[in-house]
Amino acid sequence: MSYRIILYNNGKKCKLFHKSTNLNNVTLKFSTMVKNNEVIIPKKLVNSKKLKPVHYELMLLESKDVSKGEIVVRDRLGKIIRNREIEPGWLIIDRVNWKVEETFKVFRKKDRMTCLEIIKQILLPNKTPKQVCCVLNKLIIEDDNDHMEVITCKNYYECGRLHDTLQDVCKNFNIKNIMFFGKSTLENRSELYPKIMKVTGWSRDRIHRTSTRTTKGLSY
Repeated sequence: MSYRIILYNNGKKCKLFHKSTNLNNVTLKFSTMVKNNEVIIPKKLVNSKKLKPVHYELMLLESKDVSKGEIVVRDRLGKIIRNREIEPGWLIIDRVNWKVEETFKVFRKKDRMTCLEIIKQILLPNKTPKQVCCVLNKLIIEDDNDHMEVITCKNYYECGRLHDTLQDVCKNFNIKNIMFFGKSTLENRSELYPKIMKVTGWSRDRIHRTSTRTTKGLSY
């Protein structure tokens, strides 16, 4: 028999985590993954300008053995798993909801960054005082040396979610050299727009966007 641990997004396979021929080993691996599945900011999607949860499931699968016939299998909550054949030749042994960490586009960075990476690589590398605020769907981090980081979020709701999470982390760890100002005022925005344009080279229209989706539903 063969066994696999696979992540599904709305019923579609998106990542193979592990495969094995040993049921005990793969079951232990599955249980450990479920136990350690903690995230800071769960991934969400934009739906009608609001944030909508994304449905991920982690599944433990076994290769189909026609000699076994139909057997009753229950998940870890005791519920009978029906329609076990998630894809041809593979049957579900166990399934759980799975949390995926949100990632953010940081200007100048090739790869998207998680909240923890932003904390470690942008907020905390030095003790230079910093100011953090939201400009529409962009989180702006400035230090006293006029260095600016621009983090683009899906929309202004997500920008606020990132801002508040970073603020909570700094508060919990008693980090006092970082000031959080929340949503920027119109007056503050007028001062920040030229700075953002200078750092990024973006047009004013692009800076004024409130979402990564344009009116045609495209991303930038």
